[in-house]
Amino acid sequence: MKKSIGIISKASSIANFYKDILSQVFTDNIDIYTYSIEEKTLRMIHNCDLYLLSATSDDIKKNKWAEPFLPPESKTVRADIVFSKKAVDILRKYPIGTKALIVNQNKHMTMESLSQLTHLGISNIEFFLYYPKMKKVPPVDLAFATGEKELIPTKITNCVDLGCRKLSINTIYEIALKLNLNFVLKGREFENYVNSLAVKDYSLQKISYNNLTTELKLEAILNSLDSGVIVMDEKNDISMINETAKNLLQLNSNIIGKSIKEVFPWLTTDPLPVLIDENSKLIKIENNEISVSIMPLLLKNQILGNFVLLEKFDISEKKQNALRIQKIKKKSYARFTFDDIIGTSPAIQSIKEIAIRMAANNGSIILEGDSGVGKEMFAQAIHNASPRKNAAFVAINCAALPETLLESELFGYTEGSFTGAKKGGKIGLFEFANGGTLFLDEIESMSPMMQVKLLRVLQEKEIVKIGATEPISIDVRIISSTNENIVEKIMQSKFRKDLYYRLNVIP
Repeated sequence: MKKSIGIISKASSIANFYKDILSQVFTDNIDIYTYSIEEKTLRMIHNCDLYLLSATSDDIKKNKWAEPFLPPESKTVRADIVFSKKAVDILRKYPIGTKALIVNQNKHMTMESLSQLTHLGISNIEFFLYYPKMKKVPPVDLAFATGEKELIPTKITNCVDLGCRKLSINTIYEIALKLNLNFVLKGREFENYVNSLAVKDYSLQKISYNNLTTELKLEAILNSLDSGVIVMDEKNDISMINETAKNLLQLNSNIIGKSIKEVFPWLTTDPLPVLIDENSKLIKIENNEISVSIMPLLLKNQILGNFVLLEKFDISEKKQNALRIQKIKKKSYARFTFDDIIGTSPAIQSIKEIAIRMAANNGSIILEGDSGVGKEMFAQAIHNASPRKNAAFVAINCAALPETLLESELFGYTEGSFTGAKKGGKIGLFEFANGGTLFLDEIESMSPMMQVKLLRVLQEKEIVKIGATEPISIDVRIISSTNENIVEKIMQSKFRKDLYYRLNVIP
């Protein structure tokens, strides 16, 4: 089945350039759509399997211009771009001592171009940076552009276009891996494309092709992780860093080969400390709190180096909440079955027969009876005889908690929603019981305000956390119980009639 890719860029020409590359490498295995700010097509974005954010649209992601237009939980890849062999061959023909501008759209991209050319060994030309917002043009008469010749100052007479920088091998790898199109990486089209790119000492590229692709595959996997990863050698010099780590640490320059202590000055000990779980370091970069864990890299008990895991604190909290749901589902289970209800009188046998029949129904059930007659035992038995028996059974006594606390327990809350709220917020019992059963004991004690909120949940099948605006869909069966005469409370206007009929589907 064909996969689809949406390319998002500032300029339509760049989007189409990347489209040609992907068409060349992936042939007829993908459908490609292009969108650009220039053509105002972001509002027309298709639902694609993956979106490629062009190098020129790094500010799109940073400023979240594109995010409102992307479907939820979209797969994205940021385009890393590199020079072609053809461009490098052009530059190497100039004599030593040549002075020239290197021109690009902004300061960051211009510096990146210069850094790549230096890494590729272009030392015969002394480059001066130029981008459109610069007020002074350096005094040279030669300029090199990377696909956008119109950015070169008009006073420069000798203009050379090196062509747009091409998608890096890492980018192609990441796209292929995220779309499960790994077989493309073994094809002739991909090999031809790799051979068109400039890499350091690229004359040896063919010889080391197999080793190179293995290393790049590792890099692509690291770049697909949500966590930041920094790998160090035995001297604690950085040998690898993924894109997530660069973004979290807001790194603009190349740090490969530098000591990890230049990135984290608070690492003063040698050897590095092991920071795992409760020992993880919490750092703050602008408004982002980031947890930093450090672990040794071992091979047969020999330390080959260390690696760092970085994660936004709020994302870590969300993962913890997801694990808490699994944990509470394991703990919140119904112990009793109908076999545990051992009464033999005609009355108890009749009630058991009714309850067993009603267990298969998904309607709300209300259990009426004096305190101590076993209403919760019946609630658990009904749950265990229902199609929801493998999901959570969560019980709460409505009379045991004040209104505000009961609301936070049932619906949960977001971080900072009120004084004393836990860091990262809290998941409510409705979410914990999702797919299972929620038992509301002593329902008659619920305040009028909570009755209104519970009625809305039963009507809409969704909840809103305290402090949140987005609703969360839920699928919960409600079993409630009372030891009072609710009909009398309805007559006294102490219990809502409409809520009673929602809860009393099966009395």
